Amino acid sequence: MQKIEAWNEQSSMCVTSAPATPSNIGMLSLRILYARLEIAATARAVARNLLVGTEQIPLRDVYDRLEAAVPQLVESAVVAELRYVAASKRIVFFAGAGSSFVYDSVLHESNVTPHATQLSTLAVALLEGNANVPAVTNERPTASITGLGRYETVELQTSEGLAPLHKQILAAACDALGSFYSEMMEWTFRRFSTLRTDAAIALYDAVRRAVSEPHAENVWLWAFALDQNSYTGSYIVDQRAREVVFDRATSRRDRTKRSPAALATDFLTHILPLEKSFTWRSIATGKPAAGEFATAPYLDEGMNTAEQAVYQSAGLIVQPVASSDASILVAAYPADLGSHVMRPLESAATELRRLLCATEEALHSHRRDVETIVKGKPESLASSLWSSLELKVPLPMMELDIKKLFSKIAAKKRRGGGDGTA
Repeated sequence: MQKIEAWNEQSSMCVTSAPATPSNIGMLSLRILYARLEIAATARAVARNLLVGTEQIPLRDVYDRLEAAVPQLVESAVVAELRYVAASKRIVFFAGAGSSFVYDSVLHESNVTPHATQLSTLAVALLEGNANVPAVTNERPTASITGLGRYETVELQTSEGLAPLHKQILAAACDALGSFYSEMMEWTFRRFSTLRTDAAIALYDAVRRAVSEPHAENVWLWAFALDQNSYTGSYIVDQRAREVVFDRATSRRDRTKRSPAALATDFLTHILPLEKSFTWRSIATGKPAAGEFATAPYLDEGMNTAEQAVYQSAGLIVQPVASSDASILVAAYPADLGSHVMRPLESAATELRRLLCATEEALHSHRRDVETIVKGKPESLASSLWSSLELKVPLPMMELDIKKLFSKIAAKKRRGGGDGTA
């Protein structure tokens, strides 16, 4: 499929007629501020458009789709910022097909890619496109952003002519990316808010009473439920434990290409059959069992990366702590905490079994909710996501042009077109 050319709505030619003067500096600053706000709002709208209908598709695919859109989103925002700056200074600017743009009568090429060596850094290059050896500044300034996305740093490299604009360009890139990630984070928390936590609250309270701090924060509960003669299970968390999961996933962002949101989601929603878990070994021996994530029986499913991030350890100990006719409750913790956690959990076994029996129905409901989030309903996608963008390409062939979408939303906002939903 041919790529739709971007920036048709925003391409412009600004020709010098009068330089900026002290008398209009205040107005120019306000214009740039307004432009920055528009860039941030447009980035949020792009995220909302990409998230339309995603309740029907697996979470892992959602985050991969969002991160794939980031380079074009940031490139669009940076070029938009330069367009606004050129208009305010009344100098020549033109943004046309592909990644080319003209700023102050000089042809440039924009290129936004993941950094070659720093996994959590996005590299933005704005270099002259009409010279054999373009003049490039030695500076590579950076700026940081927060959120649950893959990138926490933006690094900039430009031609010498754009060097005075480094601060503004980085600000535009960070505003766009930060707003995009904020929308993703809010959507993520809304989606997880649908999971029941009443059973987890009771069970974690009992664990925290038995295990002293700070070790209690490193104990994670698995609940396996009997379904059609076999047990399957997943982690269960209350609000406090969920926050720890997201915090720790964020702290390991520089060690993987996956976003903290994706890592946390893998941890919180992965469902395993009992026989493919470390718990199976423990049940077979009747004792707590130790294991290493690098050799986990579920290694082929990719969950071990998320577990390493959350446990902050290379291995774990699994300890069944309670069971009923239809459920098994398992505590898991970093391998080096056995002497601090094992006996306190044994002492809490009676209380944990009572709570397991009392919350069994809620635990089964939790697992069904997790299954819904994990699997989604792909058959509903075509009528929701792509139709909202007025695109008729079948899903397997889809190559959504983020620049086109950014441009379309920005143009609609300038015309007063609501919240920017395409």
